[in-house]
Amino acid sequence: MDIKDPYLAFCFDEAVELILMQQYVDEKGYLRWKNKPRWKETTSKNIAQNNNSELIAEMKKELKKYK
Repeated sequence: MDIKDPYLAFCFDEAVELILMQQYVDEKGYLRWKNKPRWKETTSKNIAQNNNSELIAEMKKELKKYK
């Protein structure tokens, strides 16, 4: 990743290790999670968003600028 700052590199390594510690291989050889990661949502609670439609719309709008 070519992280120059030693402290930032350390934090990144620790975060990756924490995530990897939550995985294990079951008796059938499948990768499983001990605790499934849950990512913090930054959207408003009033908005029900089940897909990436807002992101796709924004990408299409930006793409039109380059055509």
